[in-house]
Amino acid sequence: MRQVASSSFRPASFGASLPAPVGGWNARDPIASMPPTDAIFLDNFFPRPGDVILRKGSSWYATLPIGRIRSLLPYNKADGTTKFFAADDSGLYDVTNGGTVSTVASSATNGAWESVNISTAGGHFLWCCNGVDKSRYFNGTAWTVLDGASSPALTGITSENITHVSLHKSRLYLVGKNSLSFWYLPVNSVAGAAAEFPLGAIFRHGGYLVATGSWTLDGGNGPEDYFVVVTSEGEVAIYSGIAPANAATWALQGVYMIGRPIGRRCLINFGGDLLLLTVRGLFPLSKALQSATVDIRSAVSDKILNAWTEYADAYKGLFGWQPILCPELSSLWVNVPIRYDAANGVINGYQFVLNTQTGSWCRFVGMSAECWAYREGRLYFARHNKVYLAWEGGSDVDGTPIQAAVKT
Repeated sequence: MRQVASSSFRPASFGASLPAPVGGWNARDPIASMPPTDAIFLDNFFPRPGDVILRKGSSWYATLPIGRIRSLLPYNKADGTTKFFAADDSGLYDVTNGGTVSTVASSATNGAWESVNISTAGGHFLWCCNGVDKSRYFNGTAWTVLDGASSPALTGITSENITHVSLHKSRLYLVGKNSLSFWYLPVNSVAGAAAEFPLGAIFRHGGYLVATGSWTLDGGNGPEDYFVVVTSEGEVAIYSGIAPANAATWALQGVYMIGRPIGRRCLINFGGDLLLLTVRGLFPLSKALQSATVDIRSAVSDKILNAWTEYADAYKGLFGWQPILCPELSSLWVNVPIRYDAANGVINGYQFVLNTQTGSWCRFVGMSAECWAYREGRLYFARHNKVYLAWEGGSDVDGTPIQAAVKT
């Protein structure tokens, strides 16, 4: 009896489930070693704990008469009063209300300002310096340019030579240009006689001071605020105590070699830690200072190590490197300049973005920013003579769609 011939049927394809790349951008490990939740590149996608979303766009906020904007400076008073300033090489402009702004609020010749907010018995102040123009502060209504003859007067240091300012235990600490000294003002003061504290004898690699900051660390007996000093050669000194003038409490805790910082905007407070932006990565001091030899894997940026060092080696000399934290988006952004367009006077750049909940990284392209600011829960950036609001809408500033790319 004739029988039906047997046949073996094999499907031409199989179904497979690929997880979303919630592990983020991995620019460190060999492809064969990556988990399936990592991405070889992840551009304009933001990884969250359970999914990956397209980043939002940006919208125009304000325009200055000329370019280029190099600093955005928020003023935040305790009663809720806020002001917002943008600075180019002609001065500082009040862009609080947005729109086209043509009147300079405080004239200057350099737009690369460092600033800090401080409250005293005399009011709330935005204190600024740039190492070229005279330092100054804003009290909510007017700007006061500081020098030895101003009212109030600033003495003990040349006002034009102050390159960085920070707030530590109710005092302003000032960094002098091309110097291994810092200066500090009286407690709860925005002017007065600045006292010098020389550090040339503790830094073996020389250089000059780049930045100072305040680091809150729980050492076992409760939180303690430490004073941090960073040099151009990558050395970091840690001090404890109330103030340098108080010899009974002020003490050097150690000097560490971490890595050369990138720019003066190299320190940012992050939770209970202080992050240092270097050519080797973004290091939390709590881990970087645990031993005499810094473990490169302790960097927050360790997972994108190869990309970080490649960009840092090529572009560390460009102005525009800046970390900025946005708690509302659970994210830490690092602005990475990649080219200066001299013909148009603009910086082209990317942002390396960290999800602070998961530790996953991605890269944002299409927002070529030169400086950033966090104000009232929102992120702002500047390019040429315009200020933009980030994470807004579905297209970028020129109306182009947001183009994203991923390789899992």
